[in-house]
Amino acid sequence: MNNLVFIRQVLAFFAYLLGQVIFFKNFDLFNVAFCFLYINFILSLPVYTDRRLLLGLGFVTGFFVDNFYDTLGMHSMSCVLVAYLRPYLILFLSDKTEIYDISIKENGVPKFFQYTATLVFLHHLCLFSLQQFNASLVLDILLKTFSSTIFTTLMIFIIQYLFFSPFLSDARK
Repeated sequence: MNNLVFIRQVLAFFAYLLGQVIFFKNFDLFNVAFCFLYINFILSLPVYTDRRLLLGLGFVTGFFVDNFYDTLGMHSMSCVLVAYLRPYLILFLSDKTEIYDISIKENGVPKFFQYTATLVFLHHLCLFSLQQFNASLVLDILLKTFSSTIFTTLMIFIIQYLFFSPFLSDARK
């Protein structure tokens, strides 16, 4: 990882964490759909990030969010799960071609949607299952998981189009 990519990732880490704990912490829809935009940090890391580093960054990201949400490791567990499954999902979606970057610009909307929605869904399912931890609340867990997945995925797409849009890169040339 060169210095520019490293600096960009450090800035993204702090931007996502600050955005999550300041703005998105209280940003929910009808107490059912929650936006956990901070996981986009893990999703947007370079494809060839070392797995140990990826798991460590997943834990650190979740740990900081846990401190602000008072959730005692639930976000850490969910982020480590996403970081662990991410390389396997990239391999599964790669179609035997090399992927250098995960973005709408590089992969197109369908592949990016599959990648993002799958990992966001797994994150939310793990998180809400740990929060509720009661078999009688399965429908509540699934409702929160599906609605929050849609909400978070939509916000990630908005971020992608605002900051990493193919239209912006064409306009800069």
